[in-house]
Amino acid sequence: FSRQNLKNFGWWVNAQDLEHKFWKKLCDDERTEWAKGENLMIIIMLGAPGTGKGTVAGILQEKLGIKQVSTGDIFRKNMKEQTELGKLAEKYISKGQLVPDDVTIKIVEDRLNEPDVQEGIILDGFPRTVKQAETLDKILAEKGKKVDKVINLTTPEEEIIERIVNRRVCSNQECKAVYNIVLNPPKVEGICDKCGSE
Repeated sequence: FSRQNLKNFGWWVNAQDLEHKFWKKLCDDERTEWAKGENLMIIIMLGAPGTGKGTVAGILQEKLGIKQVSTGDIFRKNMKEQTELGKLAEKYISKGQLVPDDVTIKIVEDRLNEPDVQEGIILDGFPRTVKQAETLDKILAEKGKKVDKVINLTTPEEEIIERIVNRRVCSNQECKAVYNIVLNPPKVEGICDKCGSE
């Protein structure tokens, strides 16, 4: 998405850094809005790989108490459970191809109906195309809801490369803690601090 795309959808929030005060204010503001009677909060995380979408989404999940969900998680869950959509997605993923919009949208739509996200959801990496964004707006409108906030993270390319090279992710799909072997290494090399998995 371009900045203008996001402005057109009324979603734009520019987050240039992870300064503590900024995120504390964002979380406090969102909790305040949520307390006014909204029973479903929808936040979208955008940004290139390595910009910190998952890290920031994890912070928001902890502070706001709503579920962080990535499209990768949704695909893996459906493929593991061998749902019809999961089998269809796997045909593309196994070939290194992008999953078509129609399949991605349907999988996300199904996920939005599950019980654990009825009080809110942080979508990590969805939508990725204008078609996905337009369809998401329609799906939410049918529920009388809308996207509450979109956070677009930007990071210099050289820093993204360094982050990705040094990134390590817990193999436990229930945990998926993220580490950086330079800036935030696990206490024991190769072992997750949170769950003990590799």
